[in-house]
Amino acid sequence: MKQRLITAGIGLAIFFPFVFLSHTYLWEIFAAVLSFLGVFELLRALKVLNKWEISVPSLVYSLIMPLFFARDSRSLFDATILYLCLVLMFTMIVNRRVAPEKVCFAAVFAIYITCAFTSLVTVRRLPLGENVFFMIFAGAWISDSAAYFVGLAFGSHPLCPKLSPKKTVEGAIGGLFGGMAAVLIYGLIADLISPKSFNYLSLVFVGAVIGVVSQFGDLLCSAIKRRVDIKDFSDILPGHGGILDRFDSVMAVSLFVAFLFTRITIVY
Repeated sequence: MKQRLITAGIGLAIFFPFVFLSHTYLWEIFAAVLSFLGVFELLRALKVLNKWEISVPSLVYSLIMPLFFARDSRSLFDATILYLCLVLMFTMIVNRRVAPEKVCFAAVFAIYITCAFTSLVTVRRLPLGENVFFMIFAGAWISDSAAYFVGLAFGSHPLCPKLSPKKTVEGAIGGLFGGMAAVLIYGLIADLISPKSFNYLSLVFVGAVIGVVSQFGDLLCSAIKRRVDIKDFSDILPGHGGILDRFDSVMAVSLFVAFLFTRITIVY
């Protein structure tokens, strides 16, 4: 517990300055570093980090997307298709001993991780992105905390025992309502300092989406770890695991929030 608290304190001291400077290009750099480290952890967990035909395109892709393609969804799509084609072509031609399913697994999840961190830049660059941007972190982390504490206090029905034995149905319900409450409270606070007002019915919907998606993001990373039989993706954050262990729910939430706020007008 002491190690977790120390790491959390140091991590927050590093993280929050970048968050509050997210209107500058420093945020793109920080998101690119997180994306690179996340994909690095994934490739190492899958034991393909030494396969250059997979790792080089994946790591380059993870760096350039948050830096150069976050503001243009069409370019983002084109770059992703190009990356996928390069990985598949290089691997199938250069090293046919690598199982095709492993190549596809690595490529798909590298895309997921990279696009998730790229979405953090995309959302921040929206016209009203400052308000929405902080909502991602508040919703994801408070939903996770609510799921944990409600499950600890009232949990008795396992949710996905093969993936995460400690998660319960009661905890999942707590996470859902925790996400909704977090987004609503965030909206109330934002209204006090913003000249525009949120549509609170829309916020209930967004909060429910965050409450569900954040838990799916957590379970998805748990599924990857069970598949490759590891406890944590890395030990870069002592007591917390790796980047993917700490940002699993934020990644999923950022993708869905970016989709909602760039495709549908649901607030204000």
